[in-house]
Amino acid sequence: MQCPKCGTELASGALCCPECGEAVPDEVVGNNSPTDCTYNGATYADSADYGTTDYTYTAAQPPVENATQSGAPLVLGIVGLVLGITLVFSPIGLALCIVGLAIGAKSKSTGPKALNIVGIVISSLAMVFMVAITAFSVYLVSNSDVLSTGSTYTAPAEGYPAESMTSIASPTDAACLDQYGNVTAYALANLTGKDLVTLLESNGYTYDADLEGWQKGDGKFGLYVISDTYTFLTKSQVEQLPLAYAKGSVDYCAWGTGYADMTGALEGLGNIVFKTTPTEDADNAFAFAEDGLGNQISFSLFYDDGETSLVI
Repeated sequence: MQCPKCGTELASGALCCPECGEAVPDEVVGNNSPTDCTYNGATYADSADYGTTDYTYTAAQPPVENATQSGAPLVLGIVGLVLGITLVFSPIGLALCIVGLAIGAKSKSTGPKALNIVGIVISSLAMVFMVAITAFSVYLVSNSDVLSTGSTYTAPAEGYPAESMTSIASPTDAACLDQYGNVTAYALANLTGKDLVTLLESNGYTYDADLEGWQKGDGKFGLYVISDTYTFLTKSQVEQLPLAYAKGSVDYCAWGTGYADMTGALEGLGNIVFKTTPTEDADNAFAFAEDGLGNQISFSLFYDDGETSLVI
């Protein structure tokens, strides 16, 4: 049996065409058992007295959206989008937008759906960005010169040579300080850690736990001690150090001000006997120096607009 209007094949007993909605004439239906037919949201049904053209037509009513379907997706989308932009809370924002999209799936309103989709995209990108930043930060920490607390430093298990635990100079020697009261390379090379601390504290330097080093009140000079693992040494750890030549992978790092140029810095902070002539330019000077017993020590001096850094 075919629809007389569009030719669509009809089920036996169909009252209307499901494609075009055309009512099937009685003579076409014949004596077949009639069935309901739904077309475009409307339902044709047979009457109790079937056999004539007397059948009823009932139009399907559009569903009424409740408050959850209409309002909740909008609220979830807005909150999720805001949280997604904040990076840290982007996972929460992503979850809220997914829930909002699911609740509003049957809603005819396209605004909340679009808002939740945008929130999902932004939250996802924010999460990827946050993961990338975290991974990059971990990489930097593990591969760069990051300074850490002094609590992890340990002295060599085999100890230091006995002769290196006695100072060559005295903390009261004039050569230990320059004309600005800054501790010189001579002091760093010829004093043990214990005597160096005595020199510092007897000349107005105090140990600052936050700085993890010594500094004067005017902030014009300071000193910290650091290991090859970029670990600051505490005061008590510095006091256990031997003479500079035997301290191994520990560096004395000092800075001072008051010098007009690299030449002045060399004459002040660089008050030490050099085994090699310093390789010098306006900003840097490198050389091998020696202590009072002829032990070789590396010497580096860096000058930048009146501020000088010394590494022994």
